[in-house]
Amino acid sequence: MVSTAHGGDGSTASRAGPGLAGNTNWVQFADETDTRLVADPAVGADDVQEKDYAWGDVDQDGDIDLVVVRKQIGSTAGRRPNVLFMNEWIAEGHAINGVLVDRTEQYASDADDGGLGFLDETNDRDVALVDVNGDGWLDIVTAVAHGQGLPKTISHPRVYINKANDEMGDWLGFRYEEARIPPIRRSQYRQADCAELRRGRIRGCDR
Repeated sequence: MVSTAHGGDGSTASRAGPGLAGNTNWVQFADETDTRLVADPAVGADDVQEKDYAWGDVDQDGDIDLVVVRKQIGSTAGRRPNVLFMNEWIAEGHAINGVLVDRTEQYASDADDGGLGFLDETNDRDVALVDVNGDGWLDIVTAVAHGQGLPKTISHPRVYINKANDEMGDWLGFRYEEARIPPIRRSQYRQADCAELRRGRIRGCDR
């Protein structure tokens, strides 16, 4: 569900602080999913899969975008594709500012392993946005729940490098780069989560 906060004075900004605890009317939320989420219902409003989220301005256009990794509910081996929602505004053809649009195929399906990036069915349970290669752009790092017996590109954490802008200033999206994560021995595997990746403990991330 996508909600917009409206202050009692008509503003859309919200804040918390001393003196607000006893005021039950200072903010309201309106369900605007129908107008602010553009996606196939199976990966949008009606998605029943287990999910983890990361958000940040991945294309550096001044608004917050949303990364969603998906898997079958629970500690199972059920794999699902992930979703990249880009935050789009009136300037991009919408009636209002702040519409989350599924742009997975356009911006997150590039890969150097012969696959389809986010459109590959993975068992990702965790996701983080972090500048892996120090170029000033947020990259995507995912970590799986189950992957034993599957190819490395599915069984291991993944790094999607932000391709930044082209010479015309147009954002190019993400590319999955297999070599960013080295082969992990079974004894190491339980430690290969996003927290470890953020701390640079898995060699192969450019930190």
